Amino acid sequence: MSPVQEVWAIYPNRYGTSGSKVYPDHKVSLIELTPGLDHTYFVEKLKVSIDKLVERSRTVMEFLDYIKV
Repeated sequence: MSPVQEVWAIYPNRYGTSGSKVYPDHKVSLIELTPGLDHTYFVEKLKVSIDKLVERSRTVMEFLDYIKV
């Protein structure tokens, strides 16, 4: 398990579009956040990422408890 699960590069887009590009082989996401546009996709991506981190930490803690560390 890597200490870095994913890297996000967040930047404004001067052309007024928004979205994200994901490169799973490199664990990198390029995320466009332009003021005044809908950022629903970002909020959902953030929620999913936090939920994954919480689940991973729960699994690790259960394992550590199992081996009595």
